[in-house]
Amino acid sequence: MNRTAHFIILLLLILSAPLRTTAQKAALDSVLHLLEKHPARDVGRLDLLNESIRRYEFIHPRRAVTLGDEATALARSLGDERRLVVALYRRVALDQAGGNMSDRSKELNEAIAIGRRLGLKSDLAWALLRKGLNDINQNGPDTNRTELVESARIFHALGDGEGEGAALNLQASDVRDTDTARAEALYQQAERLLKKSGQIEWLVRALQNQVYWHWMGNRFDKAIGIGERALSECTGTGYDVLIMGTHSLLGNANKEGGHYRASIEHFLIALRISEVLDLTENSAIACLNLGPMNLMIDDPAQATVFLQRGYELAKKSANPGLMTYALRGLGQIEMERGAYAKALQHFEEALSLCSNGTSSQANIDQCASSAYVSIGDARTGLEDILGAKAAYEAALAAAERSQLKWEMGVSRNCLCKALLRIPDSLLHEAGFARARSRDLRAVDIALRTVGPAREGGWASIRISTLTVLVEGYERLNDPANALL
Repeated sequence: MNRTAHFIILLLLILSAPLRTTAQKAALDSVLHLLEKHPARDVGRLDLLNESIRRYEFIHPRRAVTLGDEATALARSLGDERRLVVALYRRVALDQAGGNMSDRSKELNEAIAIGRRLGLKSDLAWALLRKGLNDINQNGPDTNRTELVESARIFHALGDGEGEGAALNLQASDVRDTDTARAEALYQQAERLLKKSGQIEWLVRALQNQVYWHWMGNRFDKAIGIGERALSECTGTGYDVLIMGTHSLLGNANKEGGHYRASIEHFLIALRISEVLDLTENSAIACLNLGPMNLMIDDPAQATVFLQRGYELAKKSANPGLMTYALRGLGQIEMERGAYAKALQHFEEALSLCSNGTSSQANIDQCASSAYVSIGDARTGLEDILGAKAAYEAALAAAERSQLKWEMGVSRNCLCKALLRIPDSLLHEAGFARARSRDLRAVDIALRTVGPAREGGWASIRISTLTVLVEGYERLNDPANALL
């Protein structure tokens, strides 16, 4: 079967998803039917609620939020602490599966405390696992995340391969940035346990985490291979959240690997599933990936459609970060057309959104730095040399405020090139007493860029900056250094 036929079949499977009856969805339907027939607010209804939200996690997490809220409220009103623990960590699981990364430490700490006091080993282990994942989402990797270590230890003692594999999978994700050998071993151990347990949900998650790891490590072929394995495990299961996530990861891995048409096919399927599941942010992300990919295959009209749609979806979900990404993409299309004034409008609107929401200072600075660089590029196109210089300086200031290495490299590279473009007639207005001062500053900034670019493997920045150094040294009549 050729690759195109393979994707057509997968797309048809997704399009027919609402009409298919899988074992998982049939089981969920049975639980929901029993729940409908059991209106009494008692332990029986609470058990049905907890079971329904467990089954919803991998199928349609957003749809189960009200059921999860009812479960926690009912458990509290009944004073049933054992079932409250289950309701608490399963309610958090719905948010985590649905892409809601808000901090849920309060609920999880409560579940952990009750689990310890009542000796509920299995439920304690799951609550600890969810707490570990919550902390990863909030604070990033941490090799000393004790919740995951304790969770794995409890599951191992209980002989629960699914739970132990799930905990080891998250441990691997926690250490992969600092200890690749240990991460590889943990992933393999997790995969063995999860395959043996026969539970594909966490097996696919473990494979997805490896896809992300290899994709971010520029090991694109390996990422794609593991992603295809994950897809074969979950296609046809009805676990639409897992299928959507796997296609999205494969879209990114293919994108970075230069396989643009394959990337588009994966993101289209991810978009279709996210629309069926009413996951607005996921739909926006798919559109914002499809925009640039269509540009890469020389289809700017379709790229514009996806970026505009992505912007509207991001606006609907009240996500300023995604809105700025869409606006910068739309601005880039205008730049390609030579419509620099229109591009500038998009970039300035993107900048105005950077400080919205509850983002960290680092995220705000990252957004602002990128937006200022785009503004500088648009002003360069408009031949506003001093305006471009000011924008690049603002980009560098934002990047340095949060010590964002990549953004510092990009803004410095742009700034040193902008300095060399300043004509002698504008030297005084640009703040320079003479041409030599301008050229010395350009060389100084370039020198501070080359080293980090070499260490970071940023070939394009390094080459561009070396070109600036050559021109700068030639202007300074320093032929020896110009031989760089």
